Amino acid sequence: MINYLKGKVANVYKGSGFRMTVILEVNQVGYELQVLPRLTQSLQEGKQVQVFTHQQMREDQMVLYGFGTSAERDLFRQLVSVSGIGAQLAIALLDTLCDLLATKPLIRI
Repeated sequence: MINYLKGKVANVYKGSGFRMTVILEVNQVGYELQVLPRLTQSLQEGKQVQVFTHQQMREDQMVLYGFGTSAERDLFRQLVSVSGIGAQLAIALLDTLCDLLATKPLIRI
């Protein structure tokens, strides 16, 4: 399992729907990571970054997901463990939740 990658941002591009992809070059190897849309706002091509990862293996493909913090990654792992929530929905939920927490005051219950 890869805990994190530290390297240079080679490329950032938008895929279909909510999918944002980053190519991170680490020791002359380009890793393709699907990341939260909010993370791409802070990434600049050519800059050095550290990205926490989650690897998902399925029958037809292997996907590497990237997160700005280990806490985001851990929450993503909890979300995908819920029945009916796949990786794409978890990314959408996590991105929305992070935006809400960053812009709205917390309400005490």
